[in-house]
Amino acid sequence: MKTRVECRNTVSGPECGSCPHGMEGDGRRCRPISCDRRPCSQGEYCTDTERGYRCERCPGRQTSDGQTCRTPCSSNPCFGGRVQCQDTPDGRYRCGPCPAGFTGNGEECSRISCRHISCYQGVECQETGSGPRCGPCPDGFMGDGQRCQHICDARRPCGERRCIPTSGSPYYECEGCSKGYAWNGYSCVDMDECDLIRPCDELVSCSNVEGGFICGACPPGFEGSSGWQGSGDDGRRERCVDIDECSDGNEPCPRGRLCVNTPGSFTCVPCGGNFYVNTSRPCIDVGDLVQRCDPARCRRYNAVCGYGPACVCATGWAGNGTVCGPDRDLDGYPDHQLPCTDLHCKADNCPDVSNSGQEDADKDGLGDSCDPDRDGDGIPNIPDNCPLTANPDQLDRDEDRSDKRGDACDNCPRRFNPGQEDADRDGLGDVCDPDMDNDGILNEDDNCPRVYNPQQEDMDGDRFGDLCDNCPRVRNPSQEDADRDNVGDACDSDVDRDQDGIQDGLDNCPNLANSDQQDVDNDGKGDACDDDIDGDGIPNLEDNCPLVHNPDQLDTNGDGIGNACDNDNDGDKVTNDLDNCPNNSKIFQTT
Repeated sequence: MKTRVECRNTVSGPECGSCPHGMEGDGRRCRPISCDRRPCSQGEYCTDTERGYRCERCPGRQTSDGQTCRTPCSSNPCFGGRVQCQDTPDGRYRCGPCPAGFTGNGEECSRISCRHISCYQGVECQETGSGPRCGPCPDGFMGDGQRCQHICDARRPCGERRCIPTSGSPYYECEGCSKGYAWNGYSCVDMDECDLIRPCDELVSCSNVEGGFICGACPPGFEGSSGWQGSGDDGRRERCVDIDECSDGNEPCPRGRLCVNTPGSFTCVPCGGNFYVNTSRPCIDVGDLVQRCDPARCRRYNAVCGYGPACVCATGWAGNGTVCGPDRDLDGYPDHQLPCTDLHCKADNCPDVSNSGQEDADKDGLGDSCDPDRDGDGIPNIPDNCPLTANPDQLDRDEDRSDKRGDACDNCPRRFNPGQEDADRDGLGDVCDPDMDNDGILNEDDNCPRVYNPQQEDMDGDRFGDLCDNCPRVRNPSQEDADRDNVGDACDSDVDRDQDGIQDGLDNCPNLANSDQQDVDNDGKGDACDDDIDGDGIPNLEDNCPLVHNPDQLDTNGDGIGNACDNDNDGDKVTNDLDNCPNNSKIFQTT
């Protein structure tokens, strides 16, 4: 860099002047003086330039070493730099707080030890890397170890009642819970008397309310209580006692009927037989001329007394009751033809295999149960794809894949359906039937496509008809059923007041035990609690066929039993002496 240095002519020749300020040399050559030489005075800071150093005054009251400005915090005056330092406008500094575990003014700090702090009585102090620390508060107290407060004061768990400290968990107790409340170990909570005490009779509802309970009234047919309410356990229990409508002096049944008391009600049954034993009253008044079965007479025929005056063949024998032959498979048909014309006098078509239906698909005299070729088409039952329908060609033309059902017996011969499901039993399989339940509503529009319900009742509006809805009274469009008990989660309460195994939400007689759920007229009310079991408009007590619909009450022979059920109580076309369940039309035969 060129600099302007004065040149003078002297006797001895040219002579250069001094180098400019901030530079040094002999005048011929000049070089900048750097700030490393600390050329500036205190209170100034130095800046290097091309023409040498430049000194400028430090701001405020800052000092300098001749090179750089220094603030009060530059020397790390706050605990050797371990505490934050802040410069102040007046040229001073301010130190922050001492680090955790130390005490002092920030400029000078000293380590805190357990002798500097005071822990709560009984709490131990421990030295840690971050300083002394008090241990946890004693049991039943809350706080940081230095300040501890008992739970009674810190949380006030007893509310307005007195809280008493104790030595064991939870370290307090409340003075006296009100009646209807119980101490759960932490506070007074409402007592569920319905679950813990069971003050109500098992036949009525029990509702737990805040501080007490409410028992419902005894159901019809029982006496004892019209309902009551209380709180806590006062030793009182509700009792409902069944009213015996058949007791002496009461004659609720018409002539020719026996009154049988049932829980909450009674039933009238035809006289004769041994189907009802829970009564001691005679069915016929003494002196009436009634032909009765003679056991001694029946024994002569290898028979026993059956329904009414007739004999029925004993176990191991079959026939009409007066002619009985051996029946080694116990299916009700004798091993050989008997000299009588009754149905059960015919020889058993499978004498060694029980088959009470005597099915014989190919009419060859050999029952299906023991016939190796049931349909007589020359192909053994296995692998015959239609074992009950003759089809020697074994044709199976399902379009997608074979369902191993021959066309001759396949209810959807062009569709794969190995299960052959047919909800309406019309011979057309569900997979190809546009109306599976035959209720006149197409499957895609039917809210119960597999259950006959032409009215499409849906009381909860969840798009599932009442007859196929697992919660018909509670909306549940997803039909969840976690425990797969056919009761939807939305209404699965497991409440069964009459203890018949059917939840109240699905029980057609929720207050009267009827595990069979029999409902002859399908009106949604079980027979056990239905005043008109057959739905013919005639009350059970006046109906001469209480299990069979007969609004005309025709009784030609005047025996008190209507024509519709004379010798066939349940109207299932099986006479009482042959019917294994004469009062239940749903059961008429066993295999």
